[in-house]
Amino acid sequence: MHLNLSLRISTYADEEYVNVSVLFYHEEDRSKSIGGSASSEEGETAENEAGGAIFVPDADLCSLEFPPEASDRSLHTFAAHKVDEVSGEGQEWEALVHADYKVLQSGVQNVLFQVCPSLMSLSSVALAGEISFKNPYGYLPGRFYGYLPFEGARFFAFLAFFMLYLGMVVKHRKHLLRLHYAILGVLVVATAEALSWFLAFSHMNSQGTPYCCPFPAVVISAMVFELIQKTASRALLLLICLGYGIARPSLQKGEWFSLGTLTLLYLGATILDEASEIGEAQQIGGSGGRTEKGGDGSNRMLWSFPALLCDIVFLSWIYMSLVTMMKILREQNETYKLELYTRLSSTILLFVTLFGCLTLVVLLSRIGFFVWPWTLLWAETVAWEVLNFAVLAAVCFLWRPSPTSQFLAQAKQLPTSEEGREGGGGDEEGIEFSIGSQFSITDEDEDEDEGGNGDLRVERRDARFS
Repeated sequence: MHLNLSLRISTYADEEYVNVSVLFYHEEDRSKSIGGSASSEEGETAENEAGGAIFVPDADLCSLEFPPEASDRSLHTFAAHKVDEVSGEGQEWEALVHADYKVLQSGVQNVLFQVCPSLMSLSSVALAGEISFKNPYGYLPGRFYGYLPFEGARFFAFLAFFMLYLGMVVKHRKHLLRLHYAILGVLVVATAEALSWFLAFSHMNSQGTPYCCPFPAVVISAMVFELIQKTASRALLLLICLGYGIARPSLQKGEWFSLGTLTLLYLGATILDEASEIGEAQQIGGSGGRTEKGGDGSNRMLWSFPALLCDIVFLSWIYMSLVTMMKILREQNETYKLELYTRLSSTILLFVTLFGCLTLVVLLSRIGFFVWPWTLLWAETVAWEVLNFAVLAAVCFLWRPSPTSQFLAQAKQLPTSEEGREGGGGDEEGIEFSIGSQFSITDEDEDEDEGGNGDLRVERRDARFS
């Protein structure tokens, strides 16, 4: 760790000397002030202008009184030089601080500096400079390092699904539906989004480029891909829940118009939300933690409301469409298609439950119920990425291309037992479908067509599904 600072110190009265003491140290219990709340006995916690927390340890470096939990301490003292007299009373001092610290323990490292003597009458202190550090793996802060392997794993997982799905698309290219092309397109966007975040964190880790502010180009591009991926994934899931491609060959014009309008509104709202977040972060970074509105976050909530509203409409429509489609298939005794939607519903329910549990754990840690390890802080923000991957993987598996894809989109399942004809279920050994009013396909092995009454029976083994 390297510290390079330039300080300009103004005093109200004449001072014989002015020093700047700098302390590097490791604090083992620092995670308490990250995962929960800092203890009042160890220091004071105040809210800064940007809404974050400032931890002030109980220490006096001028008297060699160090923070109680400090270990691996390294103290440096630099003498300030008098610049000139201030008009009236007081003096101007200037100090240059150059110090290095070798980290000996893994964890959160602290830098504390104090102008001495401690009882001097300070008017103001202006400082400029930088603190640079490098971990054994690179420049990423320890709390962010978990994003690097996570995004790498997410990219390779999406890449594997993309390659498998692309192989099935090529193999069954003569039997594809438009839905298969839509799924493939969303897979391309999701894979590119995961790759862009992996490259962004790799760049920051190798080059030392800060995440903010201003945002580097690699982070901006990753944000753009993320917005497109979120929009495309929601539109695809809604399209499937409406029954397109399996239960219904096509949608009504009004449904297409509503879906397209909501998709465009959601994309515009998320762009607006992201732009406001970037603008606020750059204002904070460029003004020492102050914003024009005092950092109260009122503008941020205002700009994020349209995206939240569109998200609620999207999720509500997806849920209602899925429930309605499963009800219709159950009433029509379409057991094969119903099984597809049941599996999709189970996958969504499972990962939404896991997402809720993780959210509860995060909330408990933030109110101080337990200490969330600082090395796992990154896991608080990846639940949506895991949920998105799980749902998209389920869609790719359940709606994968096959030789009977076009047939299933146009066929209606017929009952193969008396129970099925009466509207009940039953365990059929085979599933019988019909197309229109003249043809039906069954898996029974007969030697000749059952003619009569102009009805043509076509016998095929590959019409049986389980």
